[in-house]
Amino acid sequence: MGETLEVRSGGAKFGFRACMIQRRVSDAWVDYYSVDLDLTQGTSHTRQDYLTITGDAADSTVVVSYTTNKGHAHLRSGHLAQLDAEESRGIMFEWDSALWSGVVSAIEKGRDHSTGGYMEEADATLVCNRAQFVEAGKMPQTGCKFLIDGEPFQSVGDVTVGDWSYSFELKRCNRA
Repeated sequence: MGETLEVRSGGAKFGFRACMIQRRVSDAWVDYYSVDLDLTQGTSHTRQDYLTITGDAADSTVVVSYTTNKGHAHLRSGHLAQLDAEESRGIMFEWDSALWSGVVSAIEKGRDHSTGGYMEEADATLVCNRAQFVEAGKMPQTGCKFLIDGEPFQSVGDVTVGDWSYSFELKRCNRA
């Protein structure tokens, strides 16, 4: 007999267990298959699985025949593009005693010291793949300090949270 299972979420998920499919073995329920939402696999917001169930009340088998309606597969493409950018032209930076990857804009070296032009502007923008922070269970906030090529920077303004990335406006710590 066939069944359809659909899972939805309100936002992008990374390695999120939505539910566990169980089967019967010797008259007892046992965990069998985890249904996960994962942006890196193209199922960040929704997925629909078709299940084939065979057996009886004491013993059963469940087979996930196919997964359809992988929601928001384009977000996976964005995630992969961010990873590619980090690999091809990205940097490694230090935060919270660990190394992370990202892509940084050109870092402004000099600024006009006049009122309204020096302290208010950011020196650089850092864009990082969100998956690395989710996997580590961490989220940088405004005010945190990053070490980029030996130079300290501080996140200023709001941290922009995208489905697959975080963006930080940075100032040199001697200006923040």
